[in-house]
Amino acid sequence: MGEARTFLRAIGAVVGAALLLASSGCSGDDGATTPASSTVSSIAVVSTTALSATAERCHWLPSCQANRWRRVVADETMLATWQEQADPAHTALVMVDLQNDFGHLDGWVAQQQVPGFLGDTGISAVLDRSHELLDAAREADALRIFVRMLGDERYLSGPWKALYGRNHGHVRPPCVYEGTWGADWVEGLGPDGSERELIIDKYRYSAFIGTRLDLVLRSHGVRTLLICGVATSGCVESTIRDGFMLDYYTVIAGDACGDYESARHQATLSKMSLSFGTVIDTKELVHHWT
Repeated sequence: MGEARTFLRAIGAVVGAALLLASSGCSGDDGATTPASSTVSSIAVVSTTALSATAERCHWLPSCQANRWRRVVADETMLATWQEQADPAHTALVMVDLQNDFGHLDGWVAQQQVPGFLGDTGISAVLDRSHELLDAAREADALRIFVRMLGDERYLSGPWKALYGRNHGHVRPPCVYEGTWGADWVEGLGPDGSERELIIDKYRYSAFIGTRLDLVLRSHGVRTLLICGVATSGCVESTIRDGFMLDYYTVIAGDACGDYESARHQATLSKMSLSFGTVIDTKELVHHWT
């Protein structure tokens, strides 16, 4: 819609200028008056060029068959299979919230005795498989994105505080506070400082909301997101949904995603597979890349 508005504004500016000059003519620096018809003709030439450039930049072309404007996606070939989609040349491994407070035995979630932390979904197994994905991504030189949640009070709005109070009956204890051990990545699952490993700090569930993630991905020519992390039904799902809505292919390493309730984890993966991407096992992806 933004591109359409830009195009329509360009048309409006051209028509307005033409009408104004047609009614008054135009005086040059030497005081001579240029006939209105000549001025309008000149504007028409410039306008055609400008509008064509705008249309080309916005990728909008007229469709005679439908007698309307349609969006044309330039230089895009559909990738039908997950193997095509997960080509490391255009894939980014997006590791969501693999932080100490969420995944370490001494972290905030474990200390809150959240049911299922070490239960059916097996957070420790999720960390091991995420290690495998990271090693494979480094070997294949796929882009690596390390997403971390920052939960300082100054980043939380009223709705967030109200939700926590409703669910837990008390003020939210410090969790993933900026600069703390809890906000840091689980050992071995953080960036190594190379140019192909980038950090995205977020303040809401989705890694796209209020961050530069989309800009970073498009700057690197990324078409596919390979996603792992925690929690499956929270930040992982939110990131997958937003990524798909932004026209990225999504491949989800289901056994490298973890939640604190098995039924919720499985229900989320089922919905993601149905509507938002392809769910695969870590070993399938590792084998494909190596």
